Amino acid sequence: MRLEYSNRRNGIEVDLLVVEESLRGRGLGTQAMMRLQCLGRKIILSAVPDNGKKTALHRFYRRLGFRAAGKDVGGNTVFEWQPKVISAKRFVAAFKSKLPKFNPAILK
Repeated sequence: MRLEYSNRRNGIEVDLLVVEESLRGRGLGTQAMMRLQCLGRKIILSAVPDNGKKTALHRFYRRLGFRAAGKDVGGNTVFEWQPKVISAKRFVAAFKSKLPKFNPAILK
């Protein structure tokens, strides 16, 4: 997997996110984008799909909360994500299925 991004004044610009075919479907791309989202800054990117994968790519970004914001000069869809201020309780509820189970034995 390869991720390249730039910190800009107005947020983070993702220049490249590539997950090799053999590694797809394991959540690597999702984890990479969620780590960027945890920085709490606006994220903008141009979605450049592999041949015939445009629908899947758009679904991937929408599932992560990105919205279409126009087209780039090459005709690719530009997506952006804005952080939302939410309570810790709502954050935990939203990501509860992704959090590991707490084991109190590790504190002993």
